[in-house]
Amino acid sequence: MRGSPLDLSKVVIVGYGVSGQAAHQVLEDLGSEVIIVEDSGDSTLRELAISRFAVGVFRSEEIPQVIDADWPGVVVVSPGVRPSHIAFRYFNAPVISELELGWRLTDLSVVAITGTNGKTTVTTLVSSMLNQSSLNSIPCGNYGTPLVSLAGAQGWAVVEASSFQLSTISEFAPDVAAIVNVTPDHLDWHGGFENYLQAKLRILENLGSDSFGIIPIDFAWRPTPESFHSFTFGNMEGDFFASETELISPIGVIAAKSDLKKALPHDILNFLAASACAVSSGASLDAIGYACCEFGGLEHRMEVVAEFQGMRFINDSKATTPASVVAGLSGLGRCVLIAGGRNKGLDFEPLLSLGEKLAGIVVIGESADDLVGLFAGVLESSRIIRAESMAEAVRAGYGLSDNECDVILSPGATSFDWYSGYEQRGLDFKDCVSGLVNSLRGDAWN
Repeated sequence: MRGSPLDLSKVVIVGYGVSGQAAHQVLEDLGSEVIIVEDSGDSTLRELAISRFAVGVFRSEEIPQVIDADWPGVVVVSPGVRPSHIAFRYFNAPVISELELGWRLTDLSVVAITGTNGKTTVTTLVSSMLNQSSLNSIPCGNYGTPLVSLAGAQGWAVVEASSFQLSTISEFAPDVAAIVNVTPDHLDWHGGFENYLQAKLRILENLGSDSFGIIPIDFAWRPTPESFHSFTFGNMEGDFFASETELISPIGVIAAKSDLKKALPHDILNFLAASACAVSSGASLDAIGYACCEFGGLEHRMEVVAEFQGMRFINDSKATTPASVVAGLSGLGRCVLIAGGRNKGLDFEPLLSLGEKLAGIVVIGESADDLVGLFAGVLESSRIIRAESMAEAVRAGYGLSDNECDVILSPGATSFDWYSGYEQRGLDFKDCVSGLVNSLRGDAWN
């Protein structure tokens, strides 16, 4: 076990989603006694926990009555468990995240990546770059397989680390740690931007003398150690930067921009951040360049889902903050924006910077009123449409486009008012676009 010893003989797991289940499976294999705390009331989760020999399954409010504060040797909390949860103050034991537990139990070298936007893309790219270099790697963490499930694996873990996971680490020490960017997000959960920022910065706090940190060159909270690489879009003072025609690293040219399948400003930054991580991990320059040139994007992230009569329908459902909307639209021309959902304590005002780029806006979900108020007086009232379903939003977006500009779903808010997650929202958008385009093509043929 890496780090200081943990008493895993008796463990309380709070939250029995993907990471909680993964932690339980590993702990069962180690012979730990495990109590599960799960508030969803989902009987299938309870049955699953019992089938894996959980000592008991309880709700949070039952903790003081049924679990002695001295019983567990450690408490493992899932990413969605808020800092106000009773587990953080009731038990006389360390409270750690599944990410921390996974790092303690594996011997894998670790690249850890966090950021408000782009961290899944960068995680995917780094893993591809390492594998292309014959350095076995597995993308994991907040993206895909929980780190704790990789106990016993060999090679590299490329870990997407969320602010929720990082807020409860203690000794987690990646070999390479990257902060892609930090803009306001999850303020309702963290209680303000400063707490959110501090959670992100924790990815750097345990770096050793042989470790590398990766940060944007203009990062306002730049650390001082010399073992940091910087990346930047156009500032040639960065270690990894973009000239007018090429992506460049300290060890040579990564790729020509003309060879990239995706080359919007945020794509370039993602390539540079990933390249910095991969170089720091020992990947070859040829492998890094190949991965950049072959990358076609991820689902729900600036994904062109249909083209019709010269216009495009773009699925950017993963954009759950105003900053990510602005970043995504920066490389587009004039467009119609479909936005809205459940706000997570963020200010929508950055959307006003889109200015004349917007031919119109279709607002959806719980934040529709806020968006209507924001754009009143900025856009003509006929260019602000409220939709009560995704199908209605897609039709309205097409109508506003006049067949002359793109229609993009880039909500700037979470999906939990209408959907179970951004993936379901994106899939609904794609289905609605497919239905609309097929009907329009049918009309054209008749």
